[in-house]
Amino acid sequence: MIFATNESGQKIVATPRARAICRYCGSEVLAKCGRIMSWHWAHTNREDCDNWSEGETRWHLGWKESIESVGDGMTEVLFGPHRADICFPGGTLIELQNSAISPSEIEERERFYTSQQVTHCGKTCRIQMKWIFNAIDAYEKDRLNIRGKVGGRYCTFRWKQGRKSIFYCKQTVFLDVGENMLEIKKMHKQPFSGWGYLHDTNEVRKKLVKTAFTEFCNEHL
Repeated sequence: MIFATNESGQKIVATPRARAICRYCGSEVLAKCGRIMSWHWAHTNREDCDNWSEGETRWHLGWKESIESVGDGMTEVLFGPHRADICFPGGTLIELQNSAISPSEIEERERFYTSQQVTHCGKTCRIQMKWIFNAIDAYEKDRLNIRGKVGGRYCTFRWKQGRKSIFYCKQTVFLDVGENMLEIKKMHKQPFSGWGYLHDTNEVRKKLVKTAFTEFCNEHL
């Protein structure tokens, strides 16, 4: 977890040797402030209270910080027993996925989150879920080949040794490849390939922020 609660009930980030309380289950958490992993909180006496949680990476932290910096309370949002990585008041929910995930886990998360609702300014909106998968390593090592131009234009991709479980996503999928992001519109299993639209990552972040308090209903975000 990126955030925990101190004795005064304030939301805080991890600092060396600090202890705090989990904002969700109320148990004690310990600051993990190493040199490799991003600084985060971990439960002291058991596994994470959300069994969908994966270890926080610098990639996770970068996305969360870019969103949290413009609006408090839009990251690590609680829905029952689970914490959504990012959720905007208008109902757009973003799951950041770095590690491998099975088809059954994908189906379970999509079924759960798309059944949820949020209320903002008296208006209730059903959750619209989006996936962002970290594909930077595959792209930099030329396992993920993308042909096309940035700017929401048509492009094709082919992913050697790709995460074929992504094929089972029914909600919108983005592949984060660093400076750009591929919005997948169609996938094929053999070989793992397809087509979509290529966006500038900074523009995606800006558009997410711009639409933070509105419904997520544009064609490409």
